[in-house]
Amino acid sequence: MSEDPQTGFGRHSRLPDTAGARLQFPDFYNRYKGFSGSVGFTFSFTDRVLIKGNVARGYRAPNINEIGSNRLDPGAHIVYLGNRSFGPEFSLQEDIGLMANLKEADISIDCFNNYIDHYILSGEIIRRQLAACNCSSNTT
Repeated sequence: MSEDPQTGFGRHSRLPDTAGARLQFPDFYNRYKGFSGSVGFTFSFTDRVLIKGNVARGYRAPNINEIGSNRLDPGAHIVYLGNRSFGPEFSLQEDIGLMANLKEADISIDCFNNYIDHYILSGEIIRRQLAACNCSSNTT
């Protein structure tokens, strides 16, 4: 890749003009490890009243745009700025609930909590990086 002097964006370099070109996709290898799963229970106090609970763990590796993109997407008109140091997201979700099956109605009360560690918010990252380089984009 070399810079197009007219647009300032990268362009493919072809022989014999490869002076000053750089490798478009430098070597990158990273192995992300994690697992997702859940376990839950239901306990019946009576035929009509029960309590239920669940605990789950989630895992998501960063996608290719989040780690490897550093260009304007000409089709979408969005600037993607990847970060190779992104790690995977992990989440812990817990919920507990009480259910009552009455003659005239079913009543349910549930409490829910979700905690995400290393959350990747692409839009905010892009806005911060664009602000740092005084660039502009059509991202929202």
